[in-house]
Amino acid sequence: MFSLLIVDDEEILREGLKDAVPWEDWGFQVVALAGSGEEGLECFAHLRPDVLMTDIKMYELSGLDLLKAAKEMDPECEVVLLSGYEDFHYAKQGIALGAAAYMLKLNLFDEAEQIFLKLRGRLEARQELERNQRDALRKNAAVELGNRLRGEPSSAEELIGDYFVAALHTPAGIASLHAELSRAAADLEWRIAEIGKNILVACIPRSASELERDLPWPDAQRQFIQLMDVHTDVIAGIGAKVPGSAIEVSFRQAMKMVDYGLLHGSARRYAFDEMEASLSDKPVEVPKYDDIQLWIDMNHMDSLVQALDRYMLAAIDSMATIADVKRVALNVLLRLNERLQDKKLDIRPEWEVNVLAALLNRKVGILDIRDWLFSIIHSLAGVCKRAKNDSGSQLEQAIRFIDKNYKQDISLQEVALSLYMSPSYFSVKFKEAAGMNFIDYVTMKRVEQAAALLAGTNKKVVEISREVGYEDEKYFSRVFKREKQVSPGQYRKEKQVSEL
Repeated sequence: MFSLLIVDDEEILREGLKDAVPWEDWGFQVVALAGSGEEGLECFAHLRPDVLMTDIKMYELSGLDLLKAAKEMDPECEVVLLSGYEDFHYAKQGIALGAAAYMLKLNLFDEAEQIFLKLRGRLEARQELERNQRDALRKNAAVELGNRLRGEPSSAEELIGDYFVAALHTPAGIASLHAELSRAAADLEWRIAEIGKNILVACIPRSASELERDLPWPDAQRQFIQLMDVHTDVIAGIGAKVPGSAIEVSFRQAMKMVDYGLLHGSARRYAFDEMEASLSDKPVEVPKYDDIQLWIDMNHMDSLVQALDRYMLAAIDSMATIADVKRVALNVLLRLNERLQDKKLDIRPEWEVNVLAALLNRKVGILDIRDWLFSIIHSLAGVCKRAKNDSGSQLEQAIRFIDKNYKQDISLQEVALSLYMSPSYFSVKFKEAAGMNFIDYVTMKRVEQAAALLAGTNKKVVEISREVGYEDEKYFSRVFKREKQVSPGQYRKEKQVSEL
């Protein structure tokens, strides 16, 4: 329903307009009648109606003067002028000054419905536009506030006065809770922000009455707790009172209380002021970096996860901050990344250190960090394990290939590329698997086969040399003697004597 102020110095017309026109059917409510321009201006200043309908010709303050004054106070107000035939040119002046329409008094009741229904459509469109703009501003403000709380670049407005931050965790998702808190926020000046899928944050100001009475937070906390009491699945962490410029501190305290509640589960509301004394002030034992490195190098990820789990759970029960936990997590991520690079494994874009560090920075709770970090550790452990299995299988394949083709002119580069490995990496892994380098293994296979032919056949040395892959008999003899400490001919004689 839109408000309407009627101004006319003719009482009969003024009262007739009020009573004879079905204003409510058209979407309007007459909020006041004024019998002069001066009275109309006073009513307008006090009531700020959506529509002003005024006669043009009035003594002292004319309708045009009233139009000008009203537009100065509220440029968005709609003005409808009432005109007689003799002052038609004044009506045109009024339109030039911003009037929405004018009506001839002789045709007033015939024209009113069409004009006011058109006005209602315009006002509704403006109202919808303003609502959309407010919603957009509110959503943008919520996004910027969320960025600020996470410590990211933000253009959020500076909050004046004292606030406390309440962080709400619900396993069912935050949509319905967000809608309910948003309705409360409109009346109570709370700032609402979403932090992830299951966390909703409310920044709640200290009221003027609380400041005057020097009370801690009775009204604001009572309103908040009453609102939360109906949500039995919500765990609420409440940070300490801080200046608006330091709400990040209260937010981190609130998130610590959410973690505490999720871990211990004995209540649904945890206030940092009340719980601070029960938190241990002893330093939390951080896993040794040498141990972390060893577990990663040995692919003992279960040991790594167990140590990190103990550390993070202890951090929740202590005065350790989320920044402390993030430093440990980042160190683990760096070492995991180094391990992948050492293994010459392809690193997915989402596993690049800068990407993981950015994701880590957005985490707002210790348990959230724990679950996310453990999923990364298990994923990378799986990659390393598969790579190890694949590498072992490939090396077995390489050895079978050499055993079958050692008589041919084969090279390390040829075998490595056939297995999609770099020659340098293949060389290292081959030596680990075979106990000798590639060339020595090929030589060993050739000499062993030559020895078997020398002992078991009457083939000439030159024939045996070519059969095992050496075109040059003299070179073959030198290699054979180096490996067996005797020449091929002497080896054959010794074998023949031993068989007699």
